[in-house]
Amino acid sequence: MAAGQLGDGTTTPSSVPVAIVDTGAGTTLSGVTQISAGAAHACAVLVDGTARCWGFNGSGQLGDSTTANSSVPVIVTTSAGTALSGVIQISAGGFYTCAVLNDGTARCWGSNGDGQLGNDSAASSSVPVIVTTSAGTALSGIIHISAGVTKTCALLADTTARCWGRNTEGRLGDGTTTPSSLPVTVVDTGVGTTLSGITQVFAGYEHACAVVADTTARCWGNNGAGRLGDGTTTNRSVPVTVTTGAGTALSGITQISLDFQHSCAMLVDTTARCWGNNAAGQLGDGTTTNRSVPVAVTTSAGTALSGITQISAANFHTCAVLVDTTARCWGNNGSGRLGDGTTTQSPIPVTVLHIGNPGWPATVTVSVTDSAGRTSSVNVTLTYQ
Repeated sequence: MAAGQLGDGTTTPSSVPVAIVDTGAGTTLSGVTQISAGAAHACAVLVDGTARCWGFNGSGQLGDSTTANSSVPVIVTTSAGTALSGVIQISAGGFYTCAVLNDGTARCWGSNGDGQLGNDSAASSSVPVIVTTSAGTALSGIIHISAGVTKTCALLADTTARCWGRNTEGRLGDGTTTPSSLPVTVVDTGVGTTLSGITQVFAGYEHACAVVADTTARCWGNNGAGRLGDGTTTNRSVPVTVTTGAGTALSGITQISLDFQHSCAMLVDTTARCWGNNAAGQLGDGTTTNRSVPVAVTTSAGTALSGITQISAANFHTCAVLVDTTARCWGNNGSGRLGDGTTTQSPIPVTVLHIGNPGWPATVTVSVTDSAGRTSSVNVTLTYQ
């Protein structure tokens, strides 16, 4: 979908990174503190607490009160037409977006057919609406939010989580398969219990996962291809523990990220594990075999990729940032999403190319003087590689 989702002022695909512009080609969006990519749009939080979104806007997911696509970032506005302020975190979902404000409440906008905006409605909105409780008041104490495709999950300051939206296969984690356009509590062992000690929650397409205080993880919802990581392919409406091949809980998890059909976790030793669908090599283990328990992301030498500081599972591919500030991606490479300058998929991590750098390209003049004192010169343009 050519909707300008790269934010560079064009609708041209690129297999190498391009700069996100401010108001048009030749400018650069600066002051960005956080960024999130959805299905066909992306959003950023700026240092002044406002937000910008760009790309496909068919459901109003850019939050600028229109449904017009934009290849450059537009300001997320309120119903009064002013910039939404106090934004501290943003999450771009399938065809909607959610943000946490500095008062601990949340706003969502865009598609709402499954109640994923959390405002007790099924009506889409091109401007932010408040996530509310069953009492009609704003859900408070939110410290992080994750927008999936048809559901949303939020982590609260009391270390519990709330989810809302479509609940097929039990993807809200409340022990039922009943949909809800208002937040419901993620349970521990069944209805009436509460999963606590949560340090991170992530809403995928048809499943969700949480990291808990003991550095293990729980997942729930659709378990096709083993994406819940419990060694089975059985759907779960209550959280189950992500296990190793030996049947013990995978521990040492510091971050988790989910795609449509696979999950990945970064460990305290700076390596990563992935599980679920592997048709495009998105698990990074050098194969295309589905896995119902976590496998290590490996290098071309077959050793575990290490030095990882951040991981993100996306549309049938995965990317990681390394401690040396470079990035690696693996899996499906349609439209050049691995950033290595090709469109060839890879079941092992490949390096994201760094094309473009401040001050480049640079033009220098090379002059040569012969034995007779005659000088000849030529301008040479150098590009950053």
